[in-house]
Amino acid sequence: SPHPTYHALKVKFPGIGSSVTSDLSNLSSLLTTFDVLPPGVFIDRVIKAAKKEVLAECDYARERESTERYRRQVQADEDLRRRGFRVVETVPELCTEETVATRWAHGVPLDSYSFPGGQSERDSVTGGLLRLCLLELFGWRFSQTDPNYGNFLLSEGEVALIDFGGCASYERDFVATYYDIISGAAEGDADRVVSASRLCGLLSDRDPPEMVAAHLEAADALATPFKSEVFDFKTSNVTSSIGVAARKFSRLRRTPPPGEVYTVHRKLAGCFEAA
Repeated sequence: SPHPTYHALKVKFPGIGSSVTSDLSNLSSLLTTFDVLPPGVFIDRVIKAAKKEVLAECDYARERESTERYRRQVQADEDLRRRGFRVVETVPELCTEETVATRWAHGVPLDSYSFPGGQSERDSVTGGLLRLCLLELFGWRFSQTDPNYGNFLLSEGEVALIDFGGCASYERDFVATYYDIISGAAEGDADRVVSASRLCGLLSDRDPPEMVAAHLEAADALATPFKSEVFDFKTSNVTSSIGVAARKFSRLRRTPPPGEVYTVHRKLAGCFEAA
């Protein structure tokens, strides 16, 4: 054919799910035995969340459904379409329980793209990434939880989104409460932040004042980009500020956080780094 069609084929390695979850169990046992992490890390919860994600990523029927669902949602958003965002199409006749097939997506990974269109193109892409992130968390309640630069392939006028093995859905109540935390922090309402944080399990009545202070510090840093119409991520220290607070959490936290925050915080941090 003078115009061949190219596909990307993802093939599952036999036994990969059980192999990785076994390795994670061994890692958990090792870290617990030698007591190398502060108790506030709750390594058992971290490992449990990681196992859940690994098994989900090994479910290729689920990945195909997630890709198609995400594609419909992106297509339905006029602003994302205007910015050139699109999701790869699956090729159903080539998909099985062991394979996921999509149309080939051309482009350069986000961190390697030179932005020939200058600052206006950069602003359009990063603005789209932020919009996409907020839609995922607070609109669709369905998120691609692996914000790897390689999952965003850029070419002039287009951002191709690939790899939907890692996706998560969130309950309406959690999302509403988490929104109260972010909006409360953006508006400087500490009481609202603490109340919402206790409601969703990020804080408890057992936490010492130092933990509450560290949590408010992290929430304030996380909400910083939403306090003004224009924000320069390049010169900001949002992610490092959150990291400082997180190290305090590891020493002071008395109860484990809700399972959803592992993917939500990874998504937000990845989005901020990309911007």
